[in-house]
Amino acid sequence: MTYLTVETIPTRNWKQNLDIRDISILHRDKSRTKNQYVANRRIHYLWFHYLKLCMNLEQIGYRVQKKKKGNHQPSIIEKEIKVIVNKDIYKDWSLNTLHKMKFHNWYKDQKHFILFYEGGFEVKGRQQYKHLVRKFNVFIEYQNGMESFEYTRGDMTKIMKVSEDILELYQKERYDKEKFVSRQYDSVVRSDVKNCENIILAVCEGRFPK
Repeated sequence: MTYLTVETIPTRNWKQNLDIRDISILHRDKSRTKNQYVANRRIHYLWFHYLKLCMNLEQIGYRVQKKKKGNHQPSIIEKEIKVIVNKDIYKDWSLNTLHKMKFHNWYKDQKHFILFYEGGFEVKGRQQYKHLVRKFNVFIEYQNGMESFEYTRGDMTKIMKVSEDILELYQKERYDKEKFVSRQYDSVVRSDVKNCENIILAVCEGRFPK
C-alpha cells in the first residue's frame, strides 16, 4: 500500500448564490428548481471525487477484501476484488486529465455537465451528502494513517489509535452528536471504510449508490 494522493473533501457552503452559468441553466430548464439543481450538483460533485479516488486506487493496485460472514477469528477472506474503473463507461469523462482538474472547471464544460442528464449517469434515490463526504474522508485518512503511522504496540493498537484520531480530530464534526467510547473507535471507522469500499466498486461500474 502506498499513500493516496486524492485529498479529502473540505466543508462547502452549497447555499451560496449561484453563479451566472448556473442561473442560465435554470432559465433554460424550467422543470428544475434552484433547490433541485443545488442538490443534484452536490451529488455530481461527490461522483466526480469518488471517481478520482477510484482511479487513484486502481493506480496503486488496491484490492477490496470480501470476508466470509460469521465470527471467524481471524477473519477468513473469501475473495479480493481489484479496483478497476470501467473506461468504456466513463469514456466521455476526460479520464486522462481528471486527476488534475477541479470540479468547477470540469463541470462547467457542457459535455461533462450533460452526462448527468443525457449521458446515462442519472442520480437515483436520496443520497445523504454529509454521510458520503464522511465516508470518503474517513477512507482516505484511514488508509494513509495506517500506512504512515508508526506505533510499536501491535497492529490492533495501531488501528485503534488511527481510528481515534479520525473520530476525535479530523472528522469529529461530521459525526454529529454521536458519542463513542474508546473501544468502539475501530469498529465505527472500519464500518465507514467498508461502506466506502462498496461505493467505490459501484462507481467503478458507473453507478452512484445511496
